[in-house]
Amino acid sequence: MINSTVPSLAQTGAVVITFNPDNDFGLNLTAASHQLDKIIVVDNGSQESSLNRIKDCVSQHTNVILIDNKNNLGIAKALNIGCQYLLERDTSFALMLDQDSLVTDGMVASLYNTISSLNSCAVISPKILAKDNDNNLDTIPSRYMVPSNGLFYKKSSVEKEPLRVLFNITSGSLIDLTIWNKIGKFQEDYFIEGVDNEYGLRANSLGYSVVIDNNASLVQQYGNQQVKRLFGKNFFPTFHSPLRHYYVSRNRLFIWNKYYKKYPYYLTWDLLSFFNTLFLILAFEDNKYQKIKHIGRGILDAFRGKKGKYDV
Repeated sequence: MINSTVPSLAQTGAVVITFNPDNDFGLNLTAASHQLDKIIVVDNGSQESSLNRIKDCVSQHTNVILIDNKNNLGIAKALNIGCQYLLERDTSFALMLDQDSLVTDGMVASLYNTISSLNSCAVISPKILAKDNDNNLDTIPSRYMVPSNGLFYKKSSVEKEPLRVLFNITSGSLIDLTIWNKIGKFQEDYFIEGVDNEYGLRANSLGYSVVIDNNASLVQQYGNQQVKRLFGKNFFPTFHSPLRHYYVSRNRLFIWNKYYKKYPYYLTWDLLSFFNTLFLILAFEDNKYQKIKHIGRGILDAFRGKKGKYDV
């Protein structure tokens, strides 16, 4: 359905989360500044040298401000701080960006035009293009989980029309701040990992849509992911740190417990993803013991009901 009240593109801002970014951050920030009137950089406790570099990059743009959290408050908290700042300044939509996200030409306008034409769309995202072409990561098929029935999930690719999906990744997503303020903010006690999945599931469960725009693209680095071959097939281990595996394994159990009745096929998919992660760690990755240990700790803490920042 067409939305009868279409706001101006000038009512769109961006929230960029930083934590010790690399040297590409300045280029990424400049690319975003060319498409947006206002950008909020929220730093999550970068070390002094990195923070000084961030301040230097910010100072080169009149439409960028920095919020320094001093400490790492987690992805969700940082996103909420930036979104609240924009909402209080009459901003209708907020573009979520990682420090290594590179917006492509026309991406913001395409996302904005599409979400403005839809009713009850909570989030719209671009297609994701892998930054690391040296590892042939652009060969990863772009298929997304779509609403389904029963225990079996379905995936579909983005073709001519915007695709309604169950969830998307945070980076590159444009969110409706009115809906964000209405249905609840990003889940801060998850700290990191699963924040985007939970928000998409929550939005869908409350009758809002999450959409992928076929005409918009974002160039994104996905951790340390590499392509490995075994038995003539390509595999894509992430090489995440043990700490990140802790948050993934812990928070996925909270999501399962919250949404398994509404979306049982999500649980089926994520359970398979869990076993796939174990296989990839054992088959291809280093530091296997610590990663498996942190996965176990995450599962145990989930059963204990422990959330928030990992307590070593």
